[in-house]
Amino acid sequence: MKILNGKIKLDKRDTRVGNFVYTLEPDHIKVQDISLTITHRINRHIAKGQLLEMMLEDPKKYGNDLHNYATLMYNLLCTVPDATLYEDLNTAVLACINRHKDVYGIKENIGKAEDDKILQEERELHEAVEEIKEKVADEQPVPEAEPAAPAEPESKPESESPAE
Repeated sequence: MKILNGKIKLDKRDTRVGNFVYTLEPDHIKVQDISLTITHRINRHIAKGQLLEMMLEDPKKYGNDLHNYATLMYNLLCTVPDATLYEDLNTAVLACINRHKDVYGIKENIGKAEDDKILQEERELHEAVEEIKEKVADEQPVPEAEPAAPAEPESKPESESPAE
């Protein structure tokens, strides 16, 4: 989204919903209001990002949901919170997560053996990611400092003839 001469120009990656613009980026969805008061990004690979991306495929059908999400985020980001707001939000979010446990991969009543297996898989995945990061870092050439250019000899001013 660009604003030129007071007019909003949308890119082909942009979707406008009311006073908000969603922009599809390679790994994120950027959400901003048209006055550029707030901007935030959400990873396209997590559940919420995937849901937003799916809704953006049909903004006419999901326009109300997209607008409600952006409005909620706008209100939250523009509010100076107090402790009660934090508590209320956390309670509401946890209630939502508990209503949709399958979306978040929450399994109930798993035994210790299954829990240990899940934790071991997570450890192995984390270790594999760290190994890949180290290999990539090792393969990156370290820029060498360029040798300093030799100093040019100072030029001596031509001798001036004595004042006559």
